[in-house]
Amino acid sequence: MPQRPEVQVGVVMRDEHQVFLSRRKNAHGEETWSVPGDALAYHKSPEECALRKMLEETGMTITDATFLTITNDIFEDEGRHDVTIWIEGKYVSGEPWLDPSGEISACGWFPWSVLPTPLSLSFKNFLAQGFPWRREDWVLEIGGEHLEILRGDLPRLLS
Repeated sequence: MPQRPEVQVGVVMRDEHQVFLSRRKNAHGEETWSVPGDALAYHKSPEECALRKMLEETGMTITDATFLTITNDIFEDEGRHDVTIWIEGKYVSGEPWLDPSGEISACGWFPWSVLPTPLSLSFKNFLAQGFPWRREDWVLEIGGEHLEILRGDLPRLLS
C-alpha cells in the first residue's frame, strides 16, 4: 500500500493582536510552538475537530470555526507528511489549563509580532502564506511608538 499524508487540523484562536500557542511535549514536534491541533477524525469535519480539540487540549471554548488555508507539511527527518487544514475560531470562554499527562508543556497568548521559538514546521508554513492578514496584527507598540513589521521581513523572522 502506498504511503499517504495524514490530515491534520490546526486551530488559530486570536484575541485582539495576539494568538494562542502551545508548546508540545511527548509527541510529534516536541518542544516546538504552534496552535493546538489534531488529526482529523473519520466522519468528522475540520470545524468539529477544531471545536473539540480546543476544549480537550486547553479547556477553552471557541465558536465560529472558519476555514483559513491548507499547508503541505513534509517532515524529512521524521519521514512524515501532513496536510494541515487551518481553522480560525473565536474565543468564547474558559481559562487555559495544562493536563500533566497531555501533549502540552506550556501555553499562552503571544503578540503576532513577538512569537516564541522554535516554531513548528507546520506553523512556519502557515505564517509563510502571509498570516495574519490584518495589518493591525503586525504593529508592535514600543514606548508609545508604533512599529510596523513589514511582510518582506517575514522570511527572516521565520528562519
